Amino acid sequence: MLRALCCLLLPVLPSLGHADTVVTRLDQESFSVRMEVQISAPSEYVRALLTDYEHLSRVNPSIRQSQLLGSFKPDQLRVRTVTRSCVAFMCFNMTQVQDVEVRPDGEIIATIVPGKSDFKDGVALWRILPNGTGTHVVFEARMRPAFWVPPLIGMWMIERQIDQQLALTVSNLDRLGNLLALR
Repeated sequence: MLRALCCLLLPVLPSLGHADTVVTRLDQESFSVRMEVQISAPSEYVRALLTDYEHLSRVNPSIRQSQLLGSFKPDQLRVRTVTRSCVAFMCFNMTQVQDVEVRPDGEIIATIVPGKSDFKDGVALWRILPNGTGTHVVFEARMRPAFWVPPLIGMWMIERQIDQQLALTVSNLDRLGNLLALR
């Protein structure tokens, strides 16, 4: 459950640079995250990895399935992901269906489709900005799960999972983006 939250809510590894901000909070039912980090991979390859919808597991292996469902609006694609999540000894799959828009300025906005996801609603924004030979990554997200989160320990577990999954996601974006740049 918590790892599934984190695959879109993708501390950053020290070798990648310092995360200017990582904020997670629970306001009644919703989680929000903001992260900024500098990575060495070129921005065009980072963006390409995030928009390779059939292979999102390369960016985060918790994503067990990802598929492009089609286009339901002229400027949006519908993407379905199934994420495997484990908390303690309990593991389960979580589904997200999102309408994804890549704007002309390169921003990627993913909006959860209610009723087709294990979330009531949510939106994630990736800003992938060229910065010298590397990339300045800004990630912001807000999600409202359709499942119960334990009030006391739940927030701690969610923050921990978000930190771990963001670190893994950013590390893979940097590593894979640099490999693509070498081709």
